[in-house]
Amino acid sequence: MVITKGTGVGINTLYRWRDEAKNKRGLSATTKYKNADKWSRQDKFTVVLETANLSEIEFSEYCREKGIYPEQVKE
Repeated sequence: MVITKGTGVGINTLYRWRDEAKNKRGLSATTKYKNADKWSRQDKFTVVLETANLSEIEFSEYCREKGIYPEQVKE
């Protein structure tokens, strides 16, 4: 098993995580839509729905997980 330097995570695990992230619906850290003005209407609607009832801490975690800035969602 190949272990990536400094992390202790196997290369196969990294590939699996990447593939899982690609298969998730909605925005992710690897999305091509980094700017809110380029999001589709569906992406915008999904983010608003998913964040509507989150606390500030949960909202921040959501944004980090999706690779977006809170300001983008608030727009």
